Amino acid sequence: MYLSIFTMEKLRKAGFNFGEDEHLCYTGCVYFYNGKNYIIGGIDDPEYGKFTELDQKVSAKGSRLATEIDLLNYIENNGYSFEIKRSTTERYYYADLIGDNGHKFSSSGPTFDIFLYKSVFKIARYLNLGR
Repeated sequence: MYLSIFTMEKLRKAGFNFGEDEHLCYTGCVYFYNGKNYIIGGIDDPEYGKFTELDQKVSAKGSRLATEIDLLNYIENNGYSFEIKRSTTERYYYADLIGDNGHKFSSSGPTFDIFLYKSVFKIARYLNLGR
């Protein structure tokens, strides 16, 4: 799973960024470039070859799209923890996110990726607004 370019634009406006990993050329990274989504798929092993020229160009010039792992890492790297609860009757994910600094908020979503997006959006906006 990865977010759409439209969802990523909303996250970036809230303050989300990949930092030094923004243009990482690594197998599985997803980029939006020239109106299309690309998944980097070269082999990063000198014994078997290098990433293709297109892989390198897309990762250098494209806009990286976050995966579920990227979103989970963002939550953790910014000092937040949570325990997810899922309502089987409502088919919804819920959690209270608690930061190392004591900041707390709730997040929810009908799917795991939407739950993560909403959680990261809240953290990014909070951090971007200077607490």
